[in-house]
Amino acid sequence: MKCTGCNTVWMVIGALGLVLTNPAYATDTNGEDTQKSETPTRSLKRPLLLSPRPATEDTKLSAPASVAPRATTPAERTFPRTVSTATTLTVLSPNGGESFLPGDRVQVQWQGSGISGPGAIQLLQNGRKVADIAASVNLSEGKRSWRVPEDIKPGSYTVQIQSRDRKYSDDSDQPFSIGAITGGVNLSARPERGQRPAATTGGDTGAAATPETGSGQAASSTDTTPATPALSLVSPATNTGWCTNQAHEFRWSSTLPADSTVSIDLMRSDGTSVWKSIASNIPDSGSHTWAGLTDAQFSSGSISLRPRIRNADNSVVKLGELMHFGKPLMINAPQSNHTWRKRSQYTIRWTQICALPTPATIELLNASQQPVLTIAEGLSAEGHHMPRGHEWTVPDDLAPGTYYIRVRTTDNQLSRTTSFTIANPVSFPVSPSLTFTSPAVNAGWCTNLPHEFRWNTALPADARIKIDLMEANGEQVWRSIAADIPNSGTYSWSGYTDAQFNFGMGTFRPRIATLDNSVITVGERFHIGKHLFLDAPKSNYTWRHGSSYDILWTQLCSLPAAVALELLDAGKQPVATIASGLTNAGSSGRQVYKWTVPANLTPGTYYIRVRTADGQYSQESSFVISAP
Repeated sequence: MKCTGCNTVWMVIGALGLVLTNPAYATDTNGEDTQKSETPTRSLKRPLLLSPRPATEDTKLSAPASVAPRATTPAERTFPRTVSTATTLTVLSPNGGESFLPGDRVQVQWQGSGISGPGAIQLLQNGRKVADIAASVNLSEGKRSWRVPEDIKPGSYTVQIQSRDRKYSDDSDQPFSIGAITGGVNLSARPERGQRPAATTGGDTGAAATPETGSGQAASSTDTTPATPALSLVSPATNTGWCTNQAHEFRWSSTLPADSTVSIDLMRSDGTSVWKSIASNIPDSGSHTWAGLTDAQFSSGSISLRPRIRNADNSVVKLGELMHFGKPLMINAPQSNHTWRKRSQYTIRWTQICALPTPATIELLNASQQPVLTIAEGLSAEGHHMPRGHEWTVPDDLAPGTYYIRVRTTDNQLSRTTSFTIANPVSFPVSPSLTFTSPAVNAGWCTNLPHEFRWNTALPADARIKIDLMEANGEQVWRSIAADIPNSGTYSWSGYTDAQFNFGMGTFRPRIATLDNSVITVGERFHIGKHLFLDAPKSNYTWRHGSSYDILWTQLCSLPAAVALELLDAGKQPVATIASGLTNAGSSGRQVYKWTVPANLTPGTYYIRVRTADGQYSQESSFVISAP
């Protein structure tokens, strides 16, 4: 049969062979010749995809066997990559230029052409193994979901996939980053395996192929594997505080098709229900400014929320981490139903969700809300969604009645007031027949040590007594120490271990009484706690470059050596010594060291460690350092 147009077809194929075998040229996505020396570029928002041209009746004939695909160097590869029909193992993603955050869910994808069986996936840094992403994986699967560890050190990484017999191996062509979004593509919201990817755009009629699970078949040299569309939230970041009476900006990175639209919601903290819809079907531009809410529109003090962004058909959804929305300044304690007694110590607690315009001042007002005294001033203006605290002992010279606590900024731009009651001290029973000599007032008793209760007694020698630990108010029993012991004047108590004592420090009163409660004495306040414990920062704190913060810790009992403060990285490796040679004296009050965060620290997770110089006592807590 005569083949109409065959000569034309073979002329086209012959010309194509010359191009493919000429190392000076490659072919771009539009079929135009491009100089080989031009390195393919990667879009910062959407990867440049190589899509096959639509097939026609005249181009469906196979090229002659003598025309082999030209080998490419790693610098010439684009993401996703075209895979040859030879037996190969090829990393498809992450393949370089992407950016992930700790906690992100990432799809590691590869093509095993003509290869199957067991293998392993490893995370590398500077060519050295850092962690196993998957110690054992079936190479015919083509993908494996991986959650970026929360404690990973920020930096540049690559992925290596290797067969069990080590005959086949491939690494990411270029590093990707973990720790902060730096303009690369964040693939943390990729759908899990089995979810259908969105269709490619640009008018291509040829569908881009993905590896078939377990097929063991090689893909055509013209097949491509498109990146799965994804969304990643940049702002609000974890534990961000957004305040009323202000506008706020949502920011995100995207690999959705160019004409996509997205919707933004604020979800309740459990992530399952919508608290407020922010925007619906807006352009996928990477940012959206929200007008926010006024104080009048927001009836609560503050609320914890999660941002969510999704595309039009909900096939790509990204749920962000916890953030906080509320009024810039709130008082948490005291409240109107609180009664505080003279000569007793209490904690005034307030929250400043956002940074204040000037430092804060705490004042006591009378029932007519006229100033009585200034309790504290010059307090930090830094924003923080957790309650701040100031310890205050109620003066003995105040008349019982209604009072107000006012927290305000120095410039009076922000002010909050709450009422409470001041009352006379509770009259604790004290009998001359039983009086404590130990523990003394404000004594510190530490865990992992025995302690001795001692008392003077005028009771008969055969009397039996009991000892209890009362709460600080002296009105409720916290623990029974001894239920029926001889009235000998001393009792040795084994104390608590660190594991048995769940606090850093607690304040109590000892009580001694006869078994029939005919004679009772309640002693003075004292403290039980751990030798050394860190009060601030905590894991939900964010401290910013160039700002000063109080590192707070308590050393309840005298320590065996001087105290040092250290900064550790996310892997708990030393970064810097903040202070050393600090006092080892025991105290029930907090120790304070003001520290200014250096501007040259890479944003990310760090640890503050407080320890004795001999290493006998040590405690650490994570926190986040970020840019101003």
